[in-house]
Amino acid sequence: MLSLISYGRSPHAFEHLYAEQSFSFYHTNKWELVIRYCKRTKVDGILFNDHTTIVQPMISQLKQMNFTGLIVQNHKNTVTLCYYNQKKTIIHKESKTFRLANQIFVFLLNYQTPNLPSECSFSKIPFIGSSESILDIKSKICSYAKSKEPVLILGETGTGKNIVAKCLHEFSDNTGDFMNINCSAINENLFESELFGFKRGSFTGAFKDRAGLLEHAKDGTLFLDEVGEIPMTSQSKLLKVIEEKEYYQIGSYQQKKTNARIISATNKNIFSEVGTFRKDLLYRINTLVICIPPLREHVEDIPELVYSYLSSNYPEFTITEESLEIMKAQSWPGNVRELFSFLARCAIFFQKSKNISVNSQIFDTLYMQYNTFHTM
Repeated sequence: MLSLISYGRSPHAFEHLYAEQSFSFYHTNKWELVIRYCKRTKVDGILFNDHTTIVQPMISQLKQMNFTGLIVQNHKNTVTLCYYNQKKTIIHKESKTFRLANQIFVFLLNYQTPNLPSECSFSKIPFIGSSESILDIKSKICSYAKSKEPVLILGETGTGKNIVAKCLHEFSDNTGDFMNINCSAINENLFESELFGFKRGSFTGAFKDRAGLLEHAKDGTLFLDEVGEIPMTSQSKLLKVIEEKEYYQIGSYQQKKTNARIISATNKNIFSEVGTFRKDLLYRINTLVICIPPLREHVEDIPELVYSYLSSNYPEFTITEESLEIMKAQSWPGNVRELFSFLARCAIFFQKSKNISVNSQIFDTLYMQYNTFHTM
């Protein structure tokens, strides 16, 4: 028997389903009771009836709890079925009669869990979005997580390359730590000492032995952020690490072993970096590739991103549909990171009303005023 919760002021929105013996129903108009019930027992689905408003923050909260059941939203002549981020929307004209209850019933009876690895399911991946391109990324994370092969993550700044790398590590079988090195932030002369470590007295200032990030990673993951910035003189040594799992500390003749998995990321077109990046190293780090699209190519995910950010940082805030449409119309060159910064400014601007209501004029005030590089 499937266990379903009906949430909203009216318990009659799905009255056609109450009589079915295949379901056990629990109805409440208090959201905290829904959360408590979900934590206490297994829930197969939650039904939001036609009187429910501001549903998206609640759905985001469910996803953060790794809720894997079916979500049914019946609102404004639209029934939306959402299971494992696979949505099906049905438009109907007579919402008051709820004539689509039978269709919902059939869907509930026949839905099946997708054949995904038990340790890594879409609902557990904290990469927000349900567009086709984002679902493809989540699918690749599930497929690549258990592999030991190197992964190259491509994407513009602010798209979430670091999150993907951490997900690959979290759902892997690696027992070591996740070590992150920003290759663009380290001086060329210090890169090898950070990566490989050094022995006391190997150079001026080396007063004691120091382990490198490879040794700290051990059987874990080494994430090379902005891998295109690695000094040319160090690239051959990194290639040896990937191919032979061996390296030397600076000032030492004793060979060290490592089982760390190498994950790289770059916001450059690294394939055109002729003369500054070794091709043999490129062919090794791009064994598996994940391309993250810029936000302007999947604007349908912006409402979900917005609701998730607000529910995590400003749960008391609401936002208008007009504001979401204006945000979807922007190019966001800084991608998700820029969108979240804009929302933080909105929260300050609308802190009295607690309702984000952005029009074109307000958008120009909150966006162009702070992003001066657009006007230079």
